[in-house]
Amino acid sequence: MPESTLDLARQLVDDVRAALDAAGLEGVHATLDANEIPSAARNGVVCVSPPTVTFETWNDPAPAFELNAVAGPADNYLAAWERLDRILRALHSGELNLKRAEPGGFQPSNGSVLPAYTITLNEME
Repeated sequence: MPESTLDLARQLVDDVRAALDAAGLEGVHATLDANEIPSAARNGVVCVSPPTVTFETWNDPAPAFELNAVAGPADNYLAAWERLDRILRALHSGELNLKRAEPGGFQPSNGSVLPAYTITLNEME
């Protein structure tokens, strides 16, 4: 029986953490909990979102995960961009199954929009 998507997401957080650590980005947070994003964004945060699941066969659904990389400060776009660039390079160097990174913003429940990337991963095999 395939692993649950939550188990796969937890493993993905561990893989993200390993990639960040290998790049010397110990201050960047890796999590499954989007509620941690606003407080962790000052150093950068990567949040694993629940996957899109494609049911192409009866036996093996194919999950595709997205990561949300968010960094602050909201009032210094270039500093946040530099943090996000380091995070993307770390994830790429860590050989995560990256497909695309789309720039955007993360709107916390309180406060300004934070610079962010939505990172799409290839479907898991």
